[in-house]
Amino acid sequence: MRTSAETESGAFVSLQAVGEFAGRLSLYDEIERPPAPAAGTAGTKTQDLTHVSVRDDRLTEVPEPSISRTASIVNKLALEAKTELEKLTNINKTVKEAVISKLCAIGELSLRLEETPLPQCGPAHTIIVTSDEKADTADQVTEKVRTAVDSRKRRVCVDRLRKTRDQKVIISCPTQKNIEKISGQLKERKGLKIRQAARKLPLVVIRDVRKENTDEDIVKSIRKQNKHATADLDWSSIEVKVKFRRRAKNDLECHPVLEVSPELWRRLVDAGYVYVGLQRRPVWDQSPQCTQCLGFGHTRKYCMGTAEKCARCGGEHKSQACEKRQNGEPPKCINCSRNKLDDTAHGAFSSECSVRNKWDALARARVSYA
Repeated sequence: MRTSAETESGAFVSLQAVGEFAGRLSLYDEIERPPAPAAGTAGTKTQDLTHVSVRDDRLTEVPEPSISRTASIVNKLALEAKTELEKLTNINKTVKEAVISKLCAIGELSLRLEETPLPQCGPAHTIIVTSDEKADTADQVTEKVRTAVDSRKRRVCVDRLRKTRDQKVIISCPTQKNIEKISGQLKERKGLKIRQAARKLPLVVIRDVRKENTDEDIVKSIRKQNKHATADLDWSSIEVKVKFRRRAKNDLECHPVLEVSPELWRRLVDAGYVYVGLQRRPVWDQSPQCTQCLGFGHTRKYCMGTAEKCARCGGEHKSQACEKRQNGEPPKCINCSRNKLDDTAHGAFSSECSVRNKWDALARARVSYA
């Protein structure tokens, strides 16, 4: 049996370890924070300007450290503090386990901040243009569109015009009015077919749900157990279904991905958690990105890859089992590495990834968030 003195000593050592962790975090914050202007540089006395040299005192804008990079630092420090605490021997076991549990929670929170940024959900209005001539290529269809649409005369705005397979050309505009103007001009040109692009419903992922919950159980829980998020919701106009399930670290759990109506998507993402059976689990926005190969343009169901890729380092293992993450090594983005970019010091789901931002925006252009 441990004495009270030993317990107090153990608690002191634990708190000291956590205090050092917090101190290091504060130091990192000071390092990344833009320097404050020195005293007296904000303005200049105006009594005598005859000997004052003229110079440009405009402030240079210094970007603040991103949430993703800060979260990566927090995760690394939490792992370091947890490792140091586990090495201590003159400490009460209960106190040690309690503090380690808190550090693990900090690490999990930082992982969420690092890999799950909220999307930029601007409205998108899209049409698909094809040719009556089966021999026409996408380049030929594009040329016909360019000759048919006088964007300057009709004062229309086009966000993006891109070619796809099967001689298709996709045109995206910021408003429905622009789409209607372009469609009107294209209909006057013989040989072109125009159709409205089908809008997809947004996705959410519920983390660490027990596998014994069927798809029907999960949908029923969303409808019946979550009044904090669904109060006054008209269910007659709401769609919700389980699209697929992602593997979890615990073999008894999974991460169900649900396709839901825009109104329900907004409420669930704002709430941040849902009740499923006897669990309260986090719910996040789900990016339309393959969770197996971490590529774009398809989902896990249609992935041609043979092995799951780690979002942290790009290796062939699950992200939760990444040894480089456990060792505190910096991440390496597999998509930026594939594209031979210089900046690869982030995860594949990070908001800092330029490749992800580009393809994620294209995928979301066909998703209805409002």
